[in-house]
Amino acid sequence: MEYEPPSPDEVRALLKRYKLTGSAAGEIIGVTSRQVRRWTGGASRMPFAALYTMIGELEGWTITQTGWRAEIYPAPALTEVPRHEDADTG
Repeated sequence: MEYEPPSPDEVRALLKRYKLTGSAAGEIIGVTSRQVRRWTGGASRMPFAALYTMIGELEGWTITQTGWRAEIYPAPALTEVPRHEDADTG
């Protein structure tokens, strides 16, 4: 599986999730705010290294190149454990 960069909407959602301005995100990643605007505007796609750096700095953990969406947006936990009736063995 190849890396699929975040869409502009996903980049904006990440900035919102972490309450970051483009300038603040750029400082964390090591790019200019103009580059962050390119990612949020769709002029270019966010490289994995930038995504990895930003998430790693903010969350203190690592993500993988192919599984980052599931790692950032984990599946909701079950609220109730399914119950199985014991089979009647007669």
